[in-house]
Amino acid sequence: MKRSLIGALLFLTLHALSHTGLAQDTEGRWSLGGHAGLTLWLNDFNQKVVGDGWEAMLRYGVVKWFSLGFHMGYEELKSANSPTVPGLLADYEKLHAFPASFIGTIHLSPGSSVAPFVYAGVGGMAYKRKDGLNNVVGGNKFNTSIHLPVGIGVELFQTSNLSIVADVGYRFLDDLTDFFRKSPNDGYATAKAGLNWYFAKKAEEPEITDSDGDGITDSEEGQLGTDPNKADTDGDGLSDGDEARMHKTDPLKADTDGDGISDRDEVLRYKTDPLVADTDGDGLSDGDEILTHRTNPLKADSDGDTLTDGDEIVRYKTDPLKADTDGGGVSDGVEVGRGTNPLDANDDAPKPESFEFEPINFAFGKSQLPTDVVAKLEKTRSVLMAHPEVAAEIIGHADSIGSHQVNDRISLLRANTVKSWLVENGVPGSRLAVVGTGKREPIAFNSTREGRAKNRRVEIHAKR
Repeated sequence: MKRSLIGALLFLTLHALSHTGLAQDTEGRWSLGGHAGLTLWLNDFNQKVVGDGWEAMLRYGVVKWFSLGFHMGYEELKSANSPTVPGLLADYEKLHAFPASFIGTIHLSPGSSVAPFVYAGVGGMAYKRKDGLNNVVGGNKFNTSIHLPVGIGVELFQTSNLSIVADVGYRFLDDLTDFFRKSPNDGYATAKAGLNWYFAKKAEEPEITDSDGDGITDSEEGQLGTDPNKADTDGDGLSDGDEARMHKTDPLKADTDGDGISDRDEVLRYKTDPLVADTDGDGLSDGDEILTHRTNPLKADSDGDTLTDGDEIVRYKTDPLKADTDGGGVSDGVEVGRGTNPLDANDDAPKPESFEFEPINFAFGKSQLPTDVVAKLEKTRSVLMAHPEVAAEIIGHADSIGSHQVNDRISLLRANTVKSWLVENGVPGSRLAVVGTGKREPIAFNSTREGRAKNRRVEIHAKR
């Protein structure tokens, strides 16, 4: 039996040392092992005899460098004493021992194919003593002892799941295992070899690698079809990461919406939408507006004549950059609306020699527009919009109540109120001038209520 164990130990050790093996991480994995080998009982007897034994173990890799396991098995411990001394019940003893221990293992080279380790543990051992004639020594019942294993070993991985293991160690016992109390405590040395099988592989964390630094991992680039070694696969000036995560554009296509403008120019230069070919919805693609017509791709009506750039170019053939294409004095939008030709100046409305606008009256001490004057202002606005060549002077007036300083201020406020309404409704402010005359230019007697009401007014005078 001993020769067979010695041969097996030598075979496993030589085979392991001749095999390069595979590096393996034991963290998060269970392993089941079976080991067999030789024992040498060190006790109070003066002759040491080699025995044999085996063990099974179940172990879990807590972290890369530390595992915790439970070991149990059978050991045959033998010793003799010659000559026989007083107090010994037998001159030859053999222990049939059943040790069980919790053992912590420290891996000195975690992840390596050749993985040395040290271990220590605590447990107990049940045993019976027998003499050379197989008679029980010291009682027929099982005895118990503390069992403290320590040792060193090496594990050599043959595959990702299988390793060959060999270790040598010592097991500390109490001083009565040989039924003879004499200091120091008993114990036994052991040398074993065997196999460990690993299962329940730890889930590996995905590799987080971004070779080109574009903000997308190589794994994600593989899914997208982009080049993991090129930050801007389509060469549009935006990194693959910005396209995929921020702008939602196609990192494989320099012009995602096919409007003739690269995604980068749309995002950074023109501020247009790289996912919509016609950002302003005027019927012209962003590329045509920028490269061909020079219109504003962010403004459906570049010249402000109320016709979209698309309608001007495709439908009416007017100039989208000129509000009055034919220069006849009427904007393209007004001409189209009333049915005249925006390309023919001869059918534009004749320019009147003079313009008359109704005055706007205000309540006493107020500069807010009364609700009943909107219709008058709308007429004024229509005339000014139809005749962009005409400017206007807006003059505010007051009645005689109060000082000149007070009336100058409120008359100017009234003039500015009218100007603000016209500007908000489309008349360019550059064509409007304001003046406050106070109470200096009455048109009615200030001695009556009716006269003062007429004097609290704003007049609008056309200027060519």
